[in-house]
Amino acid sequence: MANRWGRKPAPQAPRAPAPAMSSDDPHAQEEDLIAQRIAEDQGWVRVQTRTFTRWVNENLKTTGSQVESLEDDFGDGLKLVSLLQQLAGKPIGARVTKKPRIRAQKLENVKICFDFMNREGVEMVNIDNQDVADGNMKLILGMVWHLILHYQIATGFSDDGSKGGPKNKIIKWVNSKINPWGKEIKNLGPDWNAGDILACLVNALAPGLVPDFAEMKPENARDNIDRAMEMAKQWMDIPRVMEPEDMMDPNVDELSMMTYLSYFPNAKVKDGAPCVNPGRVIARGPGITGVGLKPGKPAEFEIDATKAGENGRDKIKVEVIGPDGEPVKVDLNSNGDLTYTGAYYPEDDGEYKVNVTLVNCPIPKAPFKVGIYGDTRLDVSKVKVEGPGVTGEGILPGDTAPFTITYKDAGRGQPKVEVYGPDHQPIHVVMDNDKKEGVCKCEYVPANFGEYTVAITYAGLPVPNSPFKVGIKPTVDINKVKTEGPGLSRCKVDEPTWFKVHTAGAGKGDLNIKIEQSDGSILEPTITDNGKGTFQVDYTPKMTGNYKVSITYGRCKVPKSPFNVVVVPPGDAGEVIVNGDALHGIRVGMTGKLFVDASKAGKGDVKVIVIGPDNKPMEQGVEVVKSVDGVTEYAFTPECPGPYVFNVSFSGHPVPGSPFDTTVRPGLDIDRIKLIVDRDNPPRINKPYKFTVDCSDAGPGPVLFGFIGDEDNDNPDKPRKDILVTVCDDKGNPIKDKKGKPITIDIKELKTQGIAHFTFTPEVEGPIYLKAQYDGKDVPKSPMKVEVKSGIDMTKVRVFGDGITNDSPVRANKPMTIVIDATHSGAGPISLDYPSKLGYTIGKENVPKDMKIKIVGPNGEPMTCDVKKRTDKVFEVTLVPELVGTLNIDITGGPNDEHAPKSPLKIQVKPSVDASKIVIGGDGIDKDKVPRKDKLCVLDIDAEKAGNAPFSIAVNGVDKTPESSKKPDKSGPGGPHKAGPGGKPTKPGEAPGDSAPGAAKPGFGPDGKPTPGNYIAPDGTIKDDKNRPVKGKDGKPLTCALGGRGNPKEPKTDDNGNLLGPDGKPLIGSDGFPVKTAAGPDGPTSGPDGTLYGNDGKPLLGKDGEPLKAAQMHDGKPLCNNEGEILGPDGKPVTGPNGEPVKAGKTPIGLSVLPDGSLMGPSGKPFCGPDGNPLKCGLDDDKKPVIDEKGSLCGPDGKPLVGPDGKGIKPGAGSLGPNVKPDGSLVTADGKPIKGTDGQPLKAAMGSSGKPKVNDNGDMVGTDGKPLLGEDGKPIKAPDAFPGPHIGDDGTLTKTDGSPLLGKDGKPLKAATNGRPQTDKEGNLVDDNGKPLIGADGKPITSSGGPYGPLVAPDGTVEGPGGAPVVGPDGKPLTCEQNPEGLPCKDGDGNLIGPDGKPLVGPDDRPVVFGKDTDEEAKPDDQPSDINVMIVGPDDKPVPATVKDLGDGKFQVQYEPKEEGPHKLDVVAGGEHAPKCPVEVDVKPSLDLDNLNLGYGAGTPRIGPNGTLYDDKGKPMTDKNGKPLKCALGPDGKPLTDKDGNLLGPDGKPLLGPDGKPIKAPDTGDDDKKKAGKGLDLKINPKDLGADKLNIKPKGPNDDKNPPGPSCGPYIGKDGQLHTPDAKPLRGSDGKPLKAAVGSDGKPVTDKDNNLLGPDGKPLVGPNDEPVKLGSGPYGPAVGPDGTPYDKDGKPLVGPDGKPQKGDIGPNGRPLVDRDGNLLNPAGVPVKDKDGNPFTPGSGPHIGPDGTVYDDNGEPLVSNDGRPFPKAALTPEGNPKFDKDGNVLGPDGKPLKGKDGKPLKVGTGPYAKPDGEVFNSDGSPNKNPNGEPNKAAVGEDGNPVTDAKGNLMGPDGKPLKGPDGKPVRPNPNGPSGPGTTSVAPDGTMNGPNGKPLKGADGNPLKAALGSDGKPKQNPNGEIVGKDNKPLIGP
Repeated sequence: MANRWGRKPAPQAPRAPAPAMSSDDPHAQEEDLIAQRIAEDQGWVRVQTRTFTRWVNENLKTTGSQVESLEDDFGDGLKLVSLLQQLAGKPIGARVTKKPRIRAQKLENVKICFDFMNREGVEMVNIDNQDVADGNMKLILGMVWHLILHYQIATGFSDDGSKGGPKNKIIKWVNSKINPWGKEIKNLGPDWNAGDILACLVNALAPGLVPDFAEMKPENARDNIDRAMEMAKQWMDIPRVMEPEDMMDPNVDELSMMTYLSYFPNAKVKDGAPCVNPGRVIARGPGITGVGLKPGKPAEFEIDATKAGENGRDKIKVEVIGPDGEPVKVDLNSNGDLTYTGAYYPEDDGEYKVNVTLVNCPIPKAPFKVGIYGDTRLDVSKVKVEGPGVTGEGILPGDTAPFTITYKDAGRGQPKVEVYGPDHQPIHVVMDNDKKEGVCKCEYVPANFGEYTVAITYAGLPVPNSPFKVGIKPTVDINKVKTEGPGLSRCKVDEPTWFKVHTAGAGKGDLNIKIEQSDGSILEPTITDNGKGTFQVDYTPKMTGNYKVSITYGRCKVPKSPFNVVVVPPGDAGEVIVNGDALHGIRVGMTGKLFVDASKAGKGDVKVIVIGPDNKPMEQGVEVVKSVDGVTEYAFTPECPGPYVFNVSFSGHPVPGSPFDTTVRPGLDIDRIKLIVDRDNPPRINKPYKFTVDCSDAGPGPVLFGFIGDEDNDNPDKPRKDILVTVCDDKGNPIKDKKGKPITIDIKELKTQGIAHFTFTPEVEGPIYLKAQYDGKDVPKSPMKVEVKSGIDMTKVRVFGDGITNDSPVRANKPMTIVIDATHSGAGPISLDYPSKLGYTIGKENVPKDMKIKIVGPNGEPMTCDVKKRTDKVFEVTLVPELVGTLNIDITGGPNDEHAPKSPLKIQVKPSVDASKIVIGGDGIDKDKVPRKDKLCVLDIDAEKAGNAPFSIAVNGVDKTPESSKKPDKSGPGGPHKAGPGGKPTKPGEAPGDSAPGAAKPGFGPDGKPTPGNYIAPDGTIKDDKNRPVKGKDGKPLTCALGGRGNPKEPKTDDNGNLLGPDGKPLIGSDGFPVKTAAGPDGPTSGPDGTLYGNDGKPLLGKDGEPLKAAQMHDGKPLCNNEGEILGPDGKPVTGPNGEPVKAGKTPIGLSVLPDGSLMGPSGKPFCGPDGNPLKCGLDDDKKPVIDEKGSLCGPDGKPLVGPDGKGIKPGAGSLGPNVKPDGSLVTADGKPIKGTDGQPLKAAMGSSGKPKVNDNGDMVGTDGKPLLGEDGKPIKAPDAFPGPHIGDDGTLTKTDGSPLLGKDGKPLKAATNGRPQTDKEGNLVDDNGKPLIGADGKPITSSGGPYGPLVAPDGTVEGPGGAPVVGPDGKPLTCEQNPEGLPCKDGDGNLIGPDGKPLVGPDDRPVVFGKDTDEEAKPDDQPSDINVMIVGPDDKPVPATVKDLGDGKFQVQYEPKEEGPHKLDVVAGGEHAPKCPVEVDVKPSLDLDNLNLGYGAGTPRIGPNGTLYDDKGKPMTDKNGKPLKCALGPDGKPLTDKDGNLLGPDGKPLLGPDGKPIKAPDTGDDDKKKAGKGLDLKINPKDLGADKLNIKPKGPNDDKNPPGPSCGPYIGKDGQLHTPDAKPLRGSDGKPLKAAVGSDGKPVTDKDNNLLGPDGKPLVGPNDEPVKLGSGPYGPAVGPDGTPYDKDGKPLVGPDGKPQKGDIGPNGRPLVDRDGNLLNPAGVPVKDKDGNPFTPGSGPHIGPDGTVYDDNGEPLVSNDGRPFPKAALTPEGNPKFDKDGNVLGPDGKPLKGKDGKPLKVGTGPYAKPDGEVFNSDGSPNKNPNGEPNKAAVGEDGNPVTDAKGNLMGPDGKPLKGPDGKPVRPNPNGPSGPGTTSVAPDGTMNGPNGKPLKGADGNPLKAALGSDGKPKQNPNGEIVGKDNKPLIGP
């Protein structure tokens, strides 16, 4: 019974065993062998499984896949596919399911494999795809065996014409290899058990691998086999697919043996194998030839083994067997050079056998047969040999080759004959010897063509002409023989077949045909001679399988013979073709077609079974329509959707591809299908017209759409279309185009929606019909009539609007409108195609339109627009141009895309903001507002009427647009308008678009001379002066087209001078404008051929009027000489129109290493480390410096060297190059002179700085100015370069090129230096005499500015113009990092590097570039703003500013002048100045109100809070040099004086007044008013202060109206200094102020334990000798330098919203708190923790390290009169002093009293012990309100846990409460605090309460005192008594 797949079920029981195989019957040996094995036990299965699995994996190695189980891993077919493709070396040729999930997919994959094997001729017996999928192990093994047989055994063992199966061929081949070694096998079983046969085979193929195989013993069988297998694997790559135990088994599996042995024929011996070559051993001498030998005399011989290999040394063996078969004595001597001499001793007449072997392998021709006879009548010359057997005449392969030997007159002896074939193998010779007549008749049969050797001896001696070389040659030209016919490839059983053999032109010969059937039997064919050299061969196959057809002609194999012929059953299912739309997913209700073509399959029946979604065969729905000529047509009409399977078989066999899977989709509701046309846009002649079919509501998708006339409709291999449309006439005939073919319809499907748009182009006017059908039926409204009309008349279209017909100017970034009026165009309703923001949006209904708009911006890029339809023929187009320039609008339409009148339109776009309507005001502009130095000033800008807000705004070229004003990013091309033609903001006083005064114009340097700047490389790439590609506005590198005016190196430009890109369009630069040569920020000044361009984009001309050209380096960069002058092609400097050379920059030298490892700096002086000692680096064996993996130089100890800056030293390029001696001589690292090409020592030209001169390429030059060339002819590079202009330690001025800056007299200039350059009032550098330095141009040299840029002082300070330090955005001076030579460090872009390794940022928020003024680099943003503001100080430097958006186009620009004097303000919009601009405002001196109402002391001088001295008129006092005077202030804010009452300066020396005399401190007296400070009596004009009213009040330190304010808690200043709550420095136990390290983020640095780290990286230790933790402990700061508050764990405080909190920092660096001591944020609101509680940073009541007494809130205590509480007296150890009652003593030795008038006691608060127990100051347990003892939680550090307010926390995480219900706050001066004990002068130990401390015995403790009065301590730091034992407390 057939199953659902139409095939017989797989057998359920093992197949019956086959009969035993007969060795005499080779018929189908392998099939019999498999059948026999299947019936045996599982032992062979296990062995065979292991062998076959390994064989499979060997073949899968290169695929990365492996098989673990043959039973399971072939089930889905994927690994079987990989195996077959590897074996066949070609693809499987069918589509495989890569991730099969269901059984049907797996079966299909395996079936594809079986089809492939069938095509390859691999015969499968009793197995199909289900057996493999089901894991039938025995059948799978059979399948694998056939693969081995076909792909490995058949190719390894060639057909020698002998009968028998593969087993006999393997046995025969093995014997051919081992017979010469004395071994032979008869089977593939027991003969192999001992291992000697395998060893012999290995040694025969690779002599020497197993030379002792003959001595192997059977009892060592496993070792013998293992050794042979291992040698075969190691040296011959033969895998061990078998185990030794498998081969030892007496019942060894023969198939496994055949598999293993099949690797040997094609194995190659690896190079290096321990082999010998016996074939290259030569034996000679009488003892070998027999010449002259007689019995009784020694037979001497020689053996030469010199070419046989060293592995054969002393392994030569000679054995001689006499005529009686007994061994003969042999003497053999080694000569030591692989040659040997020897002799043997013959006694009798006869033939002696001399066998010579090397490692048991006979050498060529051994054994030698030597005839030795005593008869002197022997005459070999009398022997005659004749016959075709020795001439080859007329002999062909297979013929008998006879010859005759006549020897009757030769004397006593017998002839001997040996014949060897072309393969040097012996051939059997038949001899008929008539001794009586002396005649011997011989014959042999040559098997193949080639040269045969016939060796004949008589009495052991060669006969004349022996050996005979016999050539058996073809008599035909076999390559001219051709074959054809089906009988040579594929045919059917029992059906006659044929093939032909064409021999014309090949010569005469006999034709031989041999047909071997699949069972090995021979089938006799019928051969018919058709004449003219053509033969027809007919035969009828009798069985299926693989046939072998061998064809020879003239005994030669014809090309491709033997032929592999596949014989299939009569009905060949493989020839059946199945197709039809039923296989491609039709819909329910449709009738699909299935075609089964069996016309070429032969006899058989076609059967089709369809399995429905219910997994059952369909009984209805499949019908035969017709069957003609072997092709059967079926109709398939499904009734329900789902998966279907078509099983198609032929004569019971599945056809290719069967089973076929398909899915039937639900049917569509034809009544819900819509045919849609655009009635408002009728079709027009020659215009695409679109209509739509919508099936989205008719049923599930996807829907397949097509049109009638499409060739795919009739293709049975294509899916059937659900919807077919056509354009037809009123009779339903398709409308045809001009060529007579149905009109073409384009389809655009929306597959997921079931909608399709159909487009066609009508060619004639009139009615047409649109038809849509589903399953052959018209959908609703089909066919639909539409009328084709004529096209639009574009000459009647009017265009008007902004920039065309009205006076409204078109401005950038502002909407503009044009109107297109087609009212009189003659057409019906007009449709418009316009570019929308989402792409090309096509009208209302998304169909082709009558007219089209194309808009191109000034940059050549397309733009988008919006369209509003006014009427059917009038459109309103709105767009927003973003760039200034010409806007192109092109309007086309009509049948031939004609232009509308005046189109394309060219509209000029003007700037977006009307500068004339901007109103400015503010400080210095409005009459009542005065700008002052160091005070916030404003510039008010009102642009409300200048355009449509919001506007973007930039200050000094930097975008400062507030977030509220930023415009949304537009999808259109381009950016905002650029201010001015060059795209650069102007400075005050400049015309719009001009370059700023003093700054370099594009293409020109600061001196006005042209410089290289950007240049064009040879490939057209535009590069900057750092060789980096210049990028355009889109961020992509700019590349221009070359070949202008026919010159291949000249850049191409358009008529406007714009550079063109490779696409022929103008290049757009970073400013959005076209790039011109030498104009704009991106314009190159040098072309690829070296041409220099001026600012106008034209070539720069010399004096002679010819264009200037620069010589070029290989990268296209201009070449310069040592002076930085650009060189021309002639090598001479290029001079400009002014006759002066055109200059550029360059770089010189750095470190070098002497032969002994010493480092030398660029100056030639020793290079020193941080300690000032010269450094020496380690050298390797080649005397080269040792460098670690990080590239740092190492010392002799292998550790990295550290330079004077404390950092590692990394050699740069060339730093280890030649060493230059002071006289210019060049020497190598070992001190030897470096020679040139002429062999003479080289000498460099030396500069005035003592450094060698170099050219722009870094090559050292000689005294003639030419580069020095080494022996290899290449230039010698100088060592590393240093960065550029700087002032050395000795004041020497150095230029960018490293050479000294020379004065007018040509001598080097030297500046006065006191750690930094000294300047006069004008900022000019001065010498030691205070006189200005004069440069070569006769002008004073400023400390910065000019051509040499900002200077770097020896201490790293960056000097700006006038000698003023360059400050960063924070107002602090910038300090540059310096390299080991004291030179400034910079990055790859030339930016100066700060100590943190990051680029320095100047006041304009931009990196400071070395060698340039800071404003020179202040380039505008890539997209300059609508409004551009410039604020420039008196020093011509930009002033930093911020911008506030006031709304409605109004802005307030805020800036803080740092200099007095005129400041220039300018406001530019759209390239035009605003009214009044540029304007100059005069900044007045600052007036510090704090300095006005505070003064210290009475009389003169008055001292301000910052130490400034004022005279009686309120003016700052100055010294004799006019510098302001400041005095040093103490911790209490009072001025410091010496013993004589003279005020001291910050340097600790007395201040000297204008008269040069010391200044006395003012009188303070006891008067409270004097102490409070007398207000300065000044007359102030309110208008000068910029305020209408002044409220100046004197402040006292503690008056009622100005209370001191609460404590801010401990905090960290910005400099890292730790402060106590009263802003005093926190000091350590050594009394020194503590300073924390602060990170780059402004936050303090801590270790993993939250301890604050100092600058040295070590934890800070507080006055209590404990590490200071962030936010915890009595001294741990609660507020960081940036205002960050920290909780008790040292973590940033988190607010109720989970975000980090931030406190506000006052001007003095102290955190700001409210009256309750709560920390305030910048908004003035108290900072709160995560629980919503205010954060109070107070540290609790305690005595500070300086004796200050703090209350419970952490604030200093005040006396009853409100004055600060006196400080406590401290012991030498820093502990408070107490009297006997425990009262704290003051400095006068009297008890301190609090506000209540009672003596102050310390330790009155509770304290906690390390175990958490809480005690009161009297030692009694501290209890809660319930009377229970309190216990505090103890942290990991062993200290009690407190909350942010310092309250003790209980184990439950809640604050502990005392008896009064209030939180318990520990006293830090209790037993666990810093003031635990004190020592009285007599040694008595006092406790925290001041009372004597008692020991465990109740007696007072007394410490032993040293000579210094301090208590003695033991080595553990414990205080000891007088007995030197540690004191033990209670």
